Amino acid sequence: GLQCGTSMASPHVAGAMALFAQAYRQRTGALPSPALAKAYAVASTVDLFGGTDANGNPLTRRPNARQGWGALRGGVMTAQLAGTQFIEQGTLFTATGDRWQRDFQPRVVGEPVKLVLTWTDAPGPGTCNSSTCTTPAWNNDLDLLVTAGDNTWRGNVFDAEGFSTTGGNADERNNLEAVILPAGTPGGRFTVQVVARNLTSDALPNSPGAIEQDFALVCVNCRNSSELFEDGFER
Repeated sequence: GLQCGTSMASPHVAGAMALFAQAYRQRTGALPSPALAKAYAVASTVDLFGGTDANGNPLTRRPNARQGWGALRGGVMTAQLAGTQFIEQGTLFTATGDRWQRDFQPRVVGEPVKLVLTWTDAPGPGTCNSSTCTTPAWNNDLDLLVTAGDNTWRGNVFDAEGFSTTGGNADERNNLEAVILPAGTPGGRFTVQVVARNLTSDALPNSPGAIEQDFALVCVNCRNSSELFEDGFER
């Protein structure tokens, strides 16, 4: 029968990530950063909406405290690998307002497009010692924006069906933002932006800059622009 819990989930996730790391190293000569591995893992999950949690309570749409971003599927991780663009911490933001931008288009119009942005934040202030503390645990805030025509989708703004919806407010807290678009949306070229909404701390202490923040991004079912290599990996 089916069982739940970290005892079952941890070895499954560890094995899937080992397979991804090996595949990535074979194609690029380097292991993925923790941020990129996390982004691709989230892009390889499925929503458990409609199921029940360990206590028999119905699960709402992801992301939430009961299922996180869903269940990692090793088959999904391997099947979508060839059609994924990987942006691996090659850009350094040094000030609020810095921006990275690229154009993509769906590789297969009849399949969803999934984008996941992650970054390794600077250590939090560590000043909270109670459940009533209001000091934020995060420092730097990046935003994921996807634009096609007059439509703009922001990271972590989803509708009742689990897909990204226009409008809403940017996520100010999490260091993982996703945009998930249904098949056919967008039907052609779209623009992806990563914006340094608020930089306050140095996330790269071994680098000489006073304030620096990098990021990782995956774009599943995305065709490269002229600026990306055909295999989907920047160098």
